[in-house]
Amino acid sequence: MAKKPVIYIVLVLIVGLSAAWAGLNWQQVASLAIFSSLICGTLLFWSFRLAFAFFGLTALIAFGLIDIPHIIEFAGLDIILFLIAMMIVIGFLEERHFFDHLVSTLLRLVGDRPYFLIILMMFQAAFFAALVDEVTSILFMTSTMLHITSRKGLRPAPFIMMLVFATNIQVIAPVSPIRSQNIPVKIPEPQIIPGVINPGWEIAIPPIAFIG
Repeated sequence: MAKKPVIYIVLVLIVGLSAAWAGLNWQQVASLAIFSSLICGTLLFWSFRLAFAFFGLTALIAFGLIDIPHIIEFAGLDIILFLIAMMIVIGFLEERHFFDHLVSTLLRLVGDRPYFLIILMMFQAAFFAALVDEVTSILFMTSTMLHITSRKGLRPAPFIMMLVFATNIQVIAPVSPIRSQNIPVKIPEPQIIPGVINPGWEIAIPPIAFIG
């Protein structure tokens, strides 16, 4: 535990000195040092990640590297409020034992077929990502997977990574009008070729995502 503060200071100093050696001005050096202190602090002291985030924001304001109007403009308050709302919903479902009931139902249907359970969970994560969005999908599916792994005494990390990969692949395949308006990348319309069937992207992309 005593090594972590030393590692933290060394990493931040390495980033700052490397930026200065590369010829960056003091604003750029300070920005990189503050950003690296935030990242390293979060990784090394996970329980204090919020404190490091506020420290980094305060340092950026103190050094004049960012101002309040730009914070408000680029903070993504709509995303933050959305995540808060989803956490409230998940907390409510936890109190009502929704995930316990869901896990019991899944395990009863699957039985002694763990591989089938993993495939089913990945397909559910992919479907919800395409239906709504990836954040909502991964929040609900992670809660479900954590309940399953806690019952079976398994490490949740590899299973959650499977859900994340399934969610990120399927997010490009919207199956609802609401989700199709929020595709993270802009895809040009396919070129119309006379005499050839020209499906729209909403038809062409889902099979590709399914194969992925």
